[in-house]
Amino acid sequence: MKFKITKLLISLLIFAFIIPLQSKDFSVEEIKKNLPKMLGANNVGKEFWLSFIPCYEEYGPNNSLRIYISSGVRTKVVLEVPGKGFQVIQYTIPNDIIEFKLDPGIGTPYRRRYNDLPEPDQIWKGAGIHIKADDPIICYGVTRYQYTSDGFLALPVPSLGKEYIVASYADMGWAPNTWFPSYTSITAAYDKTKVRFTMGGNDWSVTASGQTPGQITSWNLDQGDVLLFASVGPYTDLSGSRIEASKPVGVVSGNFCTFIPSNCGCCDIIEEMELPTHTWGTEYHVTNFIDRKKNSMIKIFAKEPKTDIYRDYQKIGFIRNAGGVDGQGYLTMRADDGEPRPVVIGGNKPISVTQFNTGQSDDGVQSDPFQLVLTPIEQYQKEIVFNTPGIRGGFGFTVNYINLVYEATQYGTMPEDLEFATVEAGKFAWQKMVDLDPNPGLPFAKKEGGKNYYSKTLKLPGDGVYKVRSSKPFAAYAYGFSWYDSYGFPTSVALSDLTIVDTLPPEPEWLMDCEGNVNTCLLYTSPSPRDS
Repeated sequence: MKFKITKLLISLLIFAFIIPLQSKDFSVEEIKKNLPKMLGANNVGKEFWLSFIPCYEEYGPNNSLRIYISSGVRTKVVLEVPGKGFQVIQYTIPNDIIEFKLDPGIGTPYRRRYNDLPEPDQIWKGAGIHIKADDPIICYGVTRYQYTSDGFLALPVPSLGKEYIVASYADMGWAPNTWFPSYTSITAAYDKTKVRFTMGGNDWSVTASGQTPGQITSWNLDQGDVLLFASVGPYTDLSGSRIEASKPVGVVSGNFCTFIPSNCGCCDIIEEMELPTHTWGTEYHVTNFIDRKKNSMIKIFAKEPKTDIYRDYQKIGFIRNAGGVDGQGYLTMRADDGEPRPVVIGGNKPISVTQFNTGQSDDGVQSDPFQLVLTPIEQYQKEIVFNTPGIRGGFGFTVNYINLVYEATQYGTMPEDLEFATVEAGKFAWQKMVDLDPNPGLPFAKKEGGKNYYSKTLKLPGDGVYKVRSSKPFAAYAYGFSWYDSYGFPTSVALSDLTIVDTLPPEPEWLMDCEGNVNTCLLYTSPSPRDS
């Protein structure tokens, strides 16, 4: 199937996509090269559906669920929970952050104490959080209690998918008659959405309604409904569970309050918005978190059966099934043994890697568990904009960092065009990263003749909106800490459909207008019906 890209359309694309994102000139050849990514989905949008999972609540005056939103323009943002009759409206401040606070009784399907059994698997009618803006925004959700916190990057409706595999962590099995379950919430963005849930976990996992590994249940959701699953019992887990929907859904997974690893306190909520399987790639860079003395825990999932897994391009494992129980449907391990270092995790077929920051007793370093979904190298971006999970003068985190994964020069130094921007007087002020700190960070392993990727940690100067840009694609992960508090999430994600393979090259045609000028018309081929 073919579609035409005219000179006018190219001009519009330069204006609509490239100029706002890159602030630099692009040739027609560069437009052609980057067109698939320019047209791809990402985390910037005007409509979101999501849900928080229940959390172990330490009661305090600031305990709440918070949604942090920023935009480059002043725009109206409406947040509502239809099933609970809740609505609030705010306007963004250009290149600054606004904050929505939600009572846990509004933002989660239900609240519970650690000694109450989780509610059975069920649909919570209209319990989803709906966010709608007049102009594009970026959005982060944070569960923010004293000593219990984590957050996630929200995906807009156009970027949601129909297939997911759950990443979570097990009930820590702390004491009799207590439940710290693994959770996953599924929020419908459309009416008449059919969902099939195939239970994963581990050999002893069971949900609150008795669903065991391999069993399948089916559900019918309407827009705004939340389907919530919880594991029940010591060391039970939902990781590896497979979600298949007839229409796009939003999925947030995590744990009520868990130890990572399961014998290392203190416990903390972990949560992350899952990335659909069609966005998964074959190579991931796992960075090490600042000051930690051990490598992070990771879980690796496969989109297809019989997938080989590699660490630094050496085979270390095999995943037999696409979802399922630990050891067969996914792998759990340290990123590496020994001293913490950057690690490359890959697969011979599409995989997903979720990183888990460990508890403070793992190495004695002040920290707390959080869950972080990683971005495949195929989805790296040339410019990102992000904001911290806090506003100036608000209940934010004491320190905020980003771990930057970037392509260094052939000499192992930072490229001159890798730049970082802060907001000054409402506008972005750019500075070369090498001028901020010339230390390039730590190198990743590479193939012979491969690219020099490095991991660099940058401490942010405070709460605010930031940008990073470079001529070569990169990734960045945000995380931060307070006393027994933490959070971690990707700063930004590209969500191109990597399952679409276009093997036919563009076919140039030359068109002459009435004045005798010759223009290029590009004919692209694509198997996707979305391109028709």
